This record gives sequence, C-alpha cells and structure tokens, in this order.
Amino acid sequence: MTETVYTYTKTEEKIVGKLVGDNHAMINHMVLNNGGALPEHYSDSNAYLTIARGTLSANTNEEPVEFFIVKAPHPRVNKEQ
Repeated sequence: MTETVYTYTKTEEKIVGKLVGDNHAMINHMVLNNGGALPEHYSDSNAYLTIARGTLSANTNEEPVEFFIVKAPHPRVNKEQ
C-alpha cells in the first residue's frame, strides 16, 4: 500500500480547500469564522463531517469552526453514470 500525506493550512481565517479529489472520495478542509456559512447545496454522494475545532451550528461562537467534509464516492462519479 502506498502512503500519501495530505497537508492542510492551519489558520484562523476562512478557508475552503480541497485535500483529495479522486473517484473514490472528495475531502475538503474548511474554516469558517463567526457568522460564516456555506451556500445551501445538494450532493448525490454520502457526506461525512468531522469537526476538528469549534462548534458546527449557525457559527455564532467567537471561535472559528474547523471541519473536514468527506464525500464518497466523489460527486462527479455519479454524474458520469
């Protein structure tokens, strides 16, 4: 098995970054500040969230919320079928 190390930016500022984007999965890293949100959207993949820091809600806390979203399979796979 080949090991791949994926790095991500550690920041207090808003960030939306893609870590992995192959056919098996898409993994995004996000940091949202107080009041920050993502636009409503739909996905035809399973989505899993892992909270690394803060509280995921309407993000009304002073501390940023940092999380990872895993979508499997990658949404583009279902579009190709």
